Amino acid sequence: MTRFDGDLANLSRFCKKDPVAYVEEFEAQLVKFTNLVEVFKHSPNQPCEDLIGVSQFLASLVTQYRAQLAHFADDVIALLEEHAATMDASLRLQLVKCLISLRVRDEVEPLKLLPLFFRLLRIHDKPLRATVFGHVITDIVQSNKKRKQPKVNARLQAFLAQQIAGDVYISAKKAMGVLTELYR
Repeated sequence: MTRFDGDLANLSRFCKKDPVAYVEEFEAQLVKFTNLVEVFKHSPNQPCEDLIGVSQFLASLVTQYRAQLAHFADDVIALLEEHAATMDASLRLQLVKCLISLRVRDEVEPLKLLPLFFRLLRIHDKPLRATVFGHVITDIVQSNKKRKQPKVNARLQAFLAQQIAGDVYISAKKAMGVLTELYR
């Protein structure tokens, strides 16, 4: 068996190949994530490269360690809801990409992310806005590709209508943009 040398990319690869053999290393990274989140909360406007790396690592292993990562998405969502406006732009974008990764793997419901994503559209961060907007459209299209989901679609339509009717201009504009793109 190959020894872990401290590189998260290699550890991720090893964990995917043999999740049972690398449980201890994985759990150490999960504890590290929790500790980094606590440190981050004390100074949310400081860049935190370690938090970026560990969160990407955990997001990549959600299917192998589903039980241990049951609350990972909720933790990331809470972190973004609480500190998105003040956190470093690169950290914010990477946390959003982690959520997108979880959504692509169907680990998070689309309607759980939409309110957060539309709040994130209010932040003046062009790469973030482009990523979120692109994902919302792609996610809706992909979720309806295999089979139509009338209940989910009705809730999505209601959410988008609520955004259009709301007081926040950028949310209304982006909701109209989503509907326009989906209509094409």
